[in-house]
Amino acid sequence: MVGIGGRLAVCPTRASAQGSRFALRFGEKRVQPENGLPEGLVKGIESDIRLKRVESKPALERQSAFFKWITAHRQALSASGLEEGIHLFDQIQRIAGQGKSKRSSLVSELTLMRMGFLNYPKQNPAAQTAFQQIHQYFNTALGRVEKPQDSPVMQRLKQALIAAAAEDTAYDKAAYRKRSHPIEGHCKAVAHVLENLLGGVIVRGMVDGETHFFNRVQNGTMLDMSNEQYSADRTRYNGYTPVTTNFRIVAPTKDINPRFKTYFSRVLTAYLSSLEQSLEQTP
Repeated sequence: MVGIGGRLAVCPTRASAQGSRFALRFGEKRVQPENGLPEGLVKGIESDIRLKRVESKPALERQSAFFKWITAHRQALSASGLEEGIHLFDQIQRIAGQGKSKRSSLVSELTLMRMGFLNYPKQNPAAQTAFQQIHQYFNTALGRVEKPQDSPVMQRLKQALIAAAAEDTAYDKAAYRKRSHPIEGHCKAVAHVLENLLGGVIVRGMVDGETHFFNRVQNGTMLDMSNEQYSADRTRYNGYTPVTTNFRIVAPTKDINPRFKTYFSRVLTAYLSSLEQSLEQTP
């Protein structure tokens, strides 16, 4: 698949017994190392996939380099070209997902979240499919525990939600400068992130006399991962469990608030960084 008008594209060559092969091109020309893509990088990743050694340190370094490259060129890639590049991560995720070790689980989660980063916002069928996998992953992790806060996956997401919060992604910038908690003014932005990662719907209720947004995720669990902004009482305002049972479903909108897009990207960046650090510490 070649990009139109000189756009970058990832072009699948004829599949062989060794597996799917890709040729990266800029328009009709093969991408050279001076274009920012290390020579032989994709061939190395394909070899890792073929030999099912996607968890080794050299393999992870190749995956990281390719992720950085495809992220940097994401706007220039044609939709079909980006789709083929994402297919490599899909293959890695599936192989890692078959493993039983903690390392396998982390690699699977890492590649799944990379797919989410590259597929957001969901604008085509392939992106929808990728996010369905992400929904399933998070809902499965949520279903394994009695309380959301007991899940390592949800704890990692919580940390990313807080790390990504900033004045420019808050509802009221002036009020955020006087904040009592980092997540203050981010309830709908947080709800947008959870809607994308766990599926389900955004809901609206009243908390301490203020309109507040939270989530009913795909498996039916009610989640409020920003309510600790209202009180220091962590028994009730614990950042996971809604403090109100009165709510209304918020109708979806076609356009995404730019503030939410910025916040979502930062959340995934923080999440990916956490996973990479965990992998470095896992034998």
